[in-house]
Amino acid sequence: MDVVDRTNQLVGKVKSPIKSGNSYSGKFEAISMPSELMELFRRYEDYANNQMLSLLDDIDFEIEGYGLKLKDSGEKMLNVQIMNGDDITFKVPARSHL
Repeated sequence: MDVVDRTNQLVGKVKSPIKSGNSYSGKFEAISMPSELMELFRRYEDYANNQMLSLLDDIDFEIEGYGLKLKDSGEKMLNVQIMNGDDITFKVPARSHL
């Protein structure tokens, strides 16, 4: 699964994705991820590991500013977390069943 940013620049790939409802997990391979975005993921992991939970929302907001989405479906990626170097989890908007 290719991951692109708001300008459709390839950021990386999700390998061996596992889907559960509107949530995904897998391994992430960075292709051309901006160093600023990599640093945000590092800070997010550090804050989470050190129980600095009040700071996570701010970083999540900054990450969402990159407009990450799945290239093939165009689905926006929400609550994106990259931990332990390459473990990725994220959600896509739930589809209504009208």
